[in-house]
Amino acid sequence: MSKSKKFIWIVISFLLGVWTASLFLIEDLYVYFGIGFTAALAAVLYFYKQSFFGFLCICFIFLLSGMFRLNSAFVENGFADILGSRRILEGYVFEEPDIRADKQLLTIRPKNYAQNILVTTSLAQEFFYGDEVVVNGKIEEAENFSDFDYKGYLEMRNIYALSNRPKILILRSHQQNLVKEYILKIKSSFSKKVEENVAAPESGLLLGILIGAKRSMSESLNDMFKRAGLSHIVAVSGYNISIIIGGLSYAAWFIGRRRTFWLSVMCILVFVVLTGASASVVRAAIMGFLLLVAFNSGRLYNLAPALLFTAFVMVFENPKILVWDVGFQLSFLATVGIVYGVPVLNKLTNFWTAAKGVKNIFLTTFSAIVATLPLLLFKFGSLSVVAVLANLVVLPFVPFVMGVGFLSVTPFFGPGFGFLAGLFLKYIILATGILTSWRFASLELQISPLTFLLLYGLVFVIYLYLKEKTKKVEAMEEVW
Repeated sequence: MSKSKKFIWIVISFLLGVWTASLFLIEDLYVYFGIGFTAALAAVLYFYKQSFFGFLCICFIFLLSGMFRLNSAFVENGFADILGSRRILEGYVFEEPDIRADKQLLTIRPKNYAQNILVTTSLAQEFFYGDEVVVNGKIEEAENFSDFDYKGYLEMRNIYALSNRPKILILRSHQQNLVKEYILKIKSSFSKKVEENVAAPESGLLLGILIGAKRSMSESLNDMFKRAGLSHIVAVSGYNISIIIGGLSYAAWFIGRRRTFWLSVMCILVFVVLTGASASVVRAAIMGFLLLVAFNSGRLYNLAPALLFTAFVMVFENPKILVWDVGFQLSFLATVGIVYGVPVLNKLTNFWTAAKGVKNIFLTTFSAIVATLPLLLFKFGSLSVVAVLANLVVLPFVPFVMGVGFLSVTPFFGPGFGFLAGLFLKYIILATGILTSWRFASLELQISPLTFLLLYGLVFVIYLYLKEKTKKVEAMEEVW
């Protein structure tokens, strides 16, 4: 077994351990004993040159390590003593305010606490990251919904209490990380400039496409994109970054491949800044950077170790994202689907020589949908029947929209570019509306955990079958 394959199995074992610990509570004492005993057994096996079984022991050690890491991430609720009571707490706005249509959500870090409170308040006051505030209200514990572990989701973000509509007094500003505050101010200024040059509702959609800011999008527009399977274009993901990389690839004709690579890296960093450098943005940037390296080195098949290393680092830093962050799960699975699925499907469709751009969109979309569909059905119980068609009629226009959208903030020419962006955004909204107006555009289809596992097992078996067919195609090509 090669070193890269060994690394892949080690990381998979660690991730499997984290996932297992989310299902079964195992005392740390048993985990310590298991690691010690298995390490001793591995040493004996390697001494007697039983390397295969020794490696299995190492994988088991990493599985136990994953279980230990998730166990260590669970901490006591620091607000346990004040839950259910009215309190006056002084603290800081710790994240960018989440502004909705009729309210805003503030992540507050009280002084002398290591955990956060999620505060729901009106739009009457304007808050910003780094504000020092006094909160006067009832401190409550989060409750789970019937089909959603809301408490676990909040704890993943280090939020352990809620406060609904408290009185809030701003004492002063600029009290947290000034670099992060500056980045968020750039994002805010960018958003305001876009809204000046592009009319609503197109401006809300454009900000969703450019920087994942969906606050200006109406709930009906958001639902429409979900029904069409187009949510990924209004959420910061590796897709946005892949468009940037793809657009800049043409610069290689003029400035060379090496310079284009570094230009792409710089643009990814600028994109991270414009989107506020949140965890999801950083994740997308890392995955986009890995794709950039893979495409430029011609080693798309060798991306798996780097992709898994990224997942390992992120899960080790916050193991709760593997279980409670659906965005992480979907982003990772979609990337895996594209990395493994597209090369196989591309080889099996060599006969498709016309309209290669459409072929690339279709294969990429289809691979991502297949890789994420079981999870979407399990988590949300919704199946978009028109997803592939919607992506085919919308995605070709997204790169152009992103290009002119970014240019809409430039001096003098901004309004003109904003007008062009608005025209194409109207088309995207119209086309999506027509497709989702069909009676069976989206189906409700909730699946059980067992069906979820069986579906991914089926996807894996089909992938192995198709991969075997590619070998026969390659053999025939060598004969001819």
